[in-house]
Formats: sequence, structure tokens, C-alpha cells
Amino acid sequence: MATTKEYIIEITVDQKKANQALKESKKELQDVRNGFAGLATGTKEYNDQIEKLTASTKKFTETASLAELKAEYNKLNREVGKLVPGTADYIRATTQLAVVKQRYTEVRTEIANVGKETAETAKETAELNNLDLGEL
Repeated sequence: MATTKEYIIEITVDQKKANQALKESKKELQDVRNGFAGLATGTKEYNDQIEKLTASTKKFTETASLAELKAEYNKLNREVGKLVPGTADYIRATTQLAVVKQRYTEVRTEIANVGKETAETAKETAELNNLDLGEL
């Protein structure tokens, strides 16, 4: 017995809204980054700012394209390479890098899975085309 799979994908993007959301998340992220000035590691204020940074970075990654995620990942990676481990700036940058890397990996995996599903569907379609249906 043959099985069928049907996929219906509908994507609606309001580019103006998407661009505005990205712009707002970038501004918020920059404001949070600027909030680290004068804070010492280990203080409650610093830890609160790290939490804000994590939330703002997540918000940014949810609105960013794959190219923007890759650019941010590369920028943070370069920044971390120039910082002294254990410093406030190092902790801030590695915290952000972890969030961006996680989302970048998720998006890449989603894209790879779509490719696998498309290839599987094409294979199943080819198999259906090769079926000998006999006389109808």
C-alpha cells in the first residue's frame, strides 16, 4: 500500500515589521552593552546586567537573519580572542557568544532538515513514478 505525504508551507513576512523589530532589538542590545560601564564582576548589578544582556541577545537572535547571526558570531568570536579571560568584558562577550552560537546552530540545523525532507520527498516521488500500476 502506498503512503502519501502532503506538505503545505505558508510563510508570510511583513518586511517592514521584520526590519523594525531587528532595528529595535539591535538598539536594545547596544543599550544593554553600554550598561556594563563601571560595573565590577560578581556584583548584583553586574549579574543583573548579564541577565538583561542574555535576554536582549536572545531577542536579537530571534529577529536576525542567518547572515546577521553569522556576522554577530564572527564579531563576538574576534572580540573574545582579544580579551583577557576572567575580566568583565570577557564574561560579557562569552555570554553573548554562547547565545548567538546556540541560535546560529539551531537555524543551520533547521535549514539542513528542510533539505533532507525535500530530498526524501523527491525520492518518494521518484519511486511513485516508477511504480508499475498494471492495467487499470
